Parts: sequence; C-alpha cells; structure tokens
Amino acid sequence: MPVNRGAQPAPERQVVLTFASPKVQDLLFYETVDAGGEKGYFGRKPPAYGTKHPNVRLWPHHELVFIQPVGNDGHTFRYYYAAQRENQDDYNYDLRDGQEVVRTYVIKRDEYDTEDFTIPAGGTLDAMFTDYAFAGDSIVSLGEPLSSLYIGVQRRFIVAVVSEQIYDPSLETTVDVTKEVKDTGYTLSDDALVNSAGVVYEVRHGNNYHDVLITRELSAADKLDRQLTTLYGAQKFELPPRLETADMVYRSAWVTRTTDAGVSAQFSEDFYIDFDTTAASSGPFKTQIERWTTQDPDTIIDTILAGATLLPKVKQEDVSVAYSAWSTVPAVARAVARQYRVPPSLHEAVVVTVNGYDGGSDYTPLTRNRSITPSTLPAHPAGFTGDLSGTYLIDVDVQKTALDMFIVTATSLILDGVY
Repeated sequence: MPVNRGAQPAPERQVVLTFASPKVQDLLFYETVDAGGEKGYFGRKPPAYGTKHPNVRLWPHHELVFIQPVGNDGHTFRYYYAAQRENQDDYNYDLRDGQEVVRTYVIKRDEYDTEDFTIPAGGTLDAMFTDYAFAGDSIVSLGEPLSSLYIGVQRRFIVAVVSEQIYDPSLETTVDVTKEVKDTGYTLSDDALVNSAGVVYEVRHGNNYHDVLITRELSAADKLDRQLTTLYGAQKFELPPRLETADMVYRSAWVTRTTDAGVSAQFSEDFYIDFDTTAASSGPFKTQIERWTTQDPDTIIDTILAGATLLPKVKQEDVSVAYSAWSTVPAVARAVARQYRVPPSLHEAVVVTVNGYDGGSDYTPLTRNRSITPSTLPAHPAGFTGDLSGTYLIDVDVQKTALDMFIVTATSLILDGVY
C-alpha cells in the first residue's frame, strides 16, 4: 500500500555517522528516503551504488555507498553517502612506536593495483616519513555501509635502513649489520655485490612485496690481522725418553786340554749393549693457545713458525762393535761385528762403557782388538742438559670462520721438568 507522502517528511540528511578522516569534507551521513511505489524512489528504481548525491551543489564529492531498509513497511530506507577520498596521504598515517608507518587508504574495490591506485615497489620511501620504506599491503573490510563499494588498504612502511652492531663470538668483536628494504626479487647482482673477506651480503625474503638486503661488515681495524686473547689449558703429550747409559756387557770362556797329541783349546765370547732409559712424564702439561683473525693465514703461519721453539726430534743412532780375539799357542780365534740401534731418545753425551768377565782353565791371555763406534754418543739435541724446560710449539691450525675470515691457532706446551 503506498505511503501517504503528505504525512512523510521530505528526504533530508538526518544523521552524521562519523567523520571518516581529519578532513571535514569526508563526513559520512545517511538520508531517510521514502521509496514509495512498486518502482521505487518516486516511481524509479533505487540508484546504483556510486551514484552522485542528488544535491551536487551541496555535496559535490559524495556518492551512494549503501542502502538500508528502515522498519518493516518496505518503503523507507536509509541512503548512505560517503565522500570520495582525495589527498589521503595528507592525513591517513599512523606512526607506531617508531618501528613502522601504516597508512590506511579507502578506495573503490576496482581501483586496487590500477593506474588510480598503484602498488609501489618494495623499498619505496614514504613521501612524508622518508626514513620508512614500503613493505606491503593488507586489504581489510571497512564494514557496512562502506564495504559495499570501498575497501580499506593498510599500506605498511618499515624503517628503510636499520644499522646494528652485533657481537660475533667466533670473531670476538662486534660486526656492523645493515638491513635494507629492497624490492621483491632483488639479487646481489643488481648492485654488483660480491662477498669478500670482512664483508658478506645476503638477501632474505620479506614477503611478496619486499626483500631485505643484509650486509655484515667488520670495521677497517678488524679486517687487519688481529691477535685474540691468549687462552691456557692442559693436555697429555707423549715425549721421548731420556737415555741414561750405554754399557757393553761381555762374557768370555777359555778351556785348554793337554793330551798325548798336544794341547787343544776352546774359546767362546759373546756380548750385548744395555741401554738404560728414563721415561718422560706424559702430563697433562700446561698449554698456551694463541689465536689470530686474518684474511691471509699464510703470512701468520710463516711468522709463527719463524719465531717458534720446536720440540727436539729423536734421530736414528747406532753403536757398532767390531771385535776379534786370537791365540797361536794353542791356536784359537774369534771375530764378530755387530751394530746396535740406540732407543729413540734425548740425552746428554753418553760414554759407551765396557764391562765383562773372562773365565776358564789354565787361562792364557789372548790378543784382543775391540772397536766401539762411537765410543761416546754426542748430546742430542746439541746442548741438551738433561731436561726439557720452556715453551714449545706443537700445532698450528687454520679454520675458516665468519665473514670469510680465518682463525689461526698456535698451540704450545709449557714444560718444566718432564724427567
């Protein structure tokens, strides 16, 4: 049944719902409209969303965004009008705790990612807050009455370049770390960036809108050869024994017998060399661990070796014995030549002594010739005084570490009285 228009108020702006932005022109309002009749508003169908407000002079920028029925008669509606947003960058920002800027745009649904509302490249700086770079969009619902025609785009800008100093335990120093917002798909080759000793680059995925270039770099001083704090420890280590004495021990026997046929004899002699050694302590010994960071480990290694005191190495030593004995009356003879290996050891000068026993019946002196070479083992190493005392390099190690640098480690034993 048609509504009696004589009893209804004329269409008018009834209520201001909200100011959609700091701009007063952006107010959102509705009008109560009697749509009477089967064909709708004054005999016409309701206007489509996006239709300009009938009073263009008063509301030149407002358009219909939502129609809502009022009551149950089916003829009274609220027509919601919202202003088209202009120059939203002037007022739509929200700075959050110094970490990001979020701009909220209200645009028509079909405008997103078009010439009317383009998506900036990742890393694009905000026009007002130039320390912040574009990092991504989120599309949110504005709720009725705006969501029928509009969407909300929350555009996020994060700090464009973040510089930090982060301690690296492997290098035992701080590293300058820079994180820079780049466009999605960024590669190191875009800026011809190549890793080198003391500076490395990497690209990490941010989201579909941006990536992050991370640069880690040592200071100029830390790129140079740098000695780290010396460490101390303890470890077991096998050292050679010490040779104390070398004693040639022999035994000889002589037997004669007289018969009708004359005098016969038998003679025998044998010997060996007894080497007496003292075992070295196996520790644990105190160790000194010196470390360097460097771009060129070869130079550091050469310097370490040139100035190091090394543990003496044992060498192959032998004692030779050439021996002969004979008698003409009665006729006997014996000859032998032997060589004895000296136990691998360190020692002062050691005289090879001779100790033995001659025995038998009716002993007749023999003519003997005995040659021991060397008769005295020279000290090894030269100048050895009977013990090892001092700092001795036992190992040099090289490892690649962070930022394409190297750590050179020199380990030395600190010895004092090992025998």
